[in-house]
Amino acid sequence: MREIYASLKEEKGRLNRYFNHTVGAGRAGEIMRYTAALQLKETVKECGFRYIRFHGIFHEDMAVCLTDTDGTVRYNFQYTDMLFDFLLECGIRPFLELSFMPKCLAEGSQTLFFWSANVTPPVDYEKWKDFIACFIRHITERYGEEEIKQWFFEVWNEPNHPSFFSKSSDINAYFKLYSETVAAIKSVDNDYKVGGPASAGMQWLDRLSKYCAENNVPLDFLSGHSYCTAGDFDEYGKKVLFLQNEFDSVINTVKYHRTIADSASLPMYITEWSSSYSSRDPIHDCYINAPLVLNVIRNLDGYADSLSYWTYTDIFEEVTPPLTPFHGGFGLMNVQSFKKPTYYVYKFLNELGETELVSSDKCSYICRNADEVQVLFWNYVRQEQGKQNDMKFYQKLFPSNYREEVKVVIDGFAEGVYGIKAETIGYGKGDVYTVYTNGDYGSLASREKAKELKMASLPEMRSFESKVSENGRLVLTIRTNDNQIDFIKIHKIR
Repeated sequence: MREIYASLKEEKGRLNRYFNHTVGAGRAGEIMRYTAALQLKETVKECGFRYIRFHGIFHEDMAVCLTDTDGTVRYNFQYTDMLFDFLLECGIRPFLELSFMPKCLAEGSQTLFFWSANVTPPVDYEKWKDFIACFIRHITERYGEEEIKQWFFEVWNEPNHPSFFSKSSDINAYFKLYSETVAAIKSVDNDYKVGGPASAGMQWLDRLSKYCAENNVPLDFLSGHSYCTAGDFDEYGKKVLFLQNEFDSVINTVKYHRTIADSASLPMYITEWSSSYSSRDPIHDCYINAPLVLNVIRNLDGYADSLSYWTYTDIFEEVTPPLTPFHGGFGLMNVQSFKKPTYYVYKFLNELGETELVSSDKCSYICRNADEVQVLFWNYVRQEQGKQNDMKFYQKLFPSNYREEVKVVIDGFAEGVYGIKAETIGYGKGDVYTVYTNGDYGSLASREKAKELKMASLPEMRSFESKVSENGRLVLTIRTNDNQIDFIKIHKIR
């Protein structure tokens, strides 16, 4: 029998909430869609994310840079104002990726994705610097210096990847882009936080740090991306990808790069991460994704300053707009706002108290606040997929086997009766993809079927009471299956 033990007298310290520092979104224009906006409001409220990172703040659909018929270039920040106003009203700030290149400033015409992101550098760096400085002055005037000092500015996205930066084979081209951009930002306010390289596979962090140190270029943080899959970049959703061991692919990689950040005395933000870097990988919809995510979060505590899940919504258009309710999309919610199992990972983590207790079990969190104790625990059983790629393997259903009874033992309670509220995620429990696949739901043409699935996305919930005697020990026994997550709240009734 697995036993999880803690004492209310043995505190580990303040809970490190790095896991909900930042969350990802596809691009700026997508966030402004009605349903995506509603989803963000709910996600911020329930999961507590404090920053949001996305592509495309300078994309054509944001109309930031326009050319008149006489060739005059005009700047326009009305749509960016609209977006930033909304984000701040939601209680979330931008972790602002400065990309991609507006056509009127671009060196070339190379684009990426369904929405044609221009991935070339500026044709004229003086014009680029003028544009960036004007943009920074504008948001400073609108929101104030003290607010903007709390934002992060990240220069470009994955410049080491040929799909995202046309000059990826020449790191000096990125150094030029970075140094000119940071100079423009710091010319407005030297305290604004700027960093990079936002690289694929956590590459170039050491080289950017060294370049900035040797050339006296400001660098306020390092950032990179890490995923659990192996294979080629999946721009069109057709590549063969395989899920890797989370320690080999993410955990050990991030831990190694933390030593680079520490040597430069810089914070390190993981500004994209997930089980897979494909928006057509069914692992994202599968309930098994949830305990995998928890495993990574628990093991990277103290090694990253943020671990930004990519993304909060399936309203995401890199390949095409979503064509089916479940298509392997990145989101914590699908297009119809059904909460996937991984959504509840972040909701449960957000509901943990501020004080973390010492737990005997490495796959658990035990926390408390003034009037409640919370216990979050899970098990992750990796599936043996052999030579089957993710796109075939994780489309299947995975009925879970009985695993074991888990005994939760907590000392230090006052004598009395305690109310217990328990929520469970697992196969068929808060597992909307399984219910959808087993049922006749199709394209969800009727609202009634959509309502059924929304209810099916809820965790299994139960409430009961437990007595604590004068010895102060509370004991709970929970039956668990493979790849199950349990979240328990304990509060005194009388």
